[in-house]
Amino acid sequence: TAPATVSVTATASDSDGSVVKVEFFQNGAYFGQATASPYTFTLDGLFAGTYTLTAKATDDRGIATVSAPVTITVTGAAGGGSGSILREYWTGIGTGTLVSDLTSTVSFPSSPSGSSTLTTFEIPSNFADAYGTRVRGYVVPPVTGSYTFWVAADDSAELWLSSDDSILNRSRIATIPTYVNPREWTRTPAQQSAPIMLIGGRRYFIEALHKESTGGDHLAVAWQVPGRTLEVIPGTYLSPPPPPAPIFS
Repeated sequence: TAPATVSVTATASDSDGSVVKVEFFQNGAYFGQATASPYTFTLDGLFAGTYTLTAKATDDRGIATVSAPVTITVTGAAGGGSGSILREYWTGIGTGTLVSDLTSTVSFPSSPSGSSTLTTFEIPSNFADAYGTRVRGYVVPPVTGSYTFWVAADDSAELWLSSDDSILNRSRIATIPTYVNPREWTRTPAQQSAPIMLIGGRRYFIEALHKESTGGDHLAVAWQVPGRTLEVIPGTYLSPPPPPAPIFS
């Protein structure tokens, strides 16, 4: 039952040598290894879904054998997020159309004009003119596998994703250089990320930056979970960042 902790154990032997390691895989993605018997590794924080587990034993001559797959099902509420993500906005920052017009302002990022929480990764449309947005927090993928992300915005936007839950390890994975229609995901190749391998149940820092000049405005981020169709990321898989820590003056 989610959130589940599962101990995975494999029995492996080698008739003409020794087993030097057993690696474990979840839906084809590596998640850990053991180098001595009993060959055991623990998966933490699994939420509702079906998981296919395999093990690969390697002997002292480098010869490897992959086990038959074992499938487990975790029951309970879907998703590993808290249900929302943080939206911050800066108003009155000029009619520039580029994200650099937001990030170069004196007030960014410490003094937003206001903030709210979003229950999906999509801001209210036609909010204002001459403003910028930052949406940030954590995304928790439901299963291990290859994910693709998209961003759609008016006027421009950037989408950033970390390799873990730290903002320090983020990199830009998609961008909108000029406006597209709401939820128009395929206008430009740059608005779609390359496939990204993510581990189910782990938190990843995610951030979208957006700049609006005049006229209509919107921002949305979508993903494709392995085996599912493209969708705006639901709050089920999102969590806001923690509040700032206290500082000494």
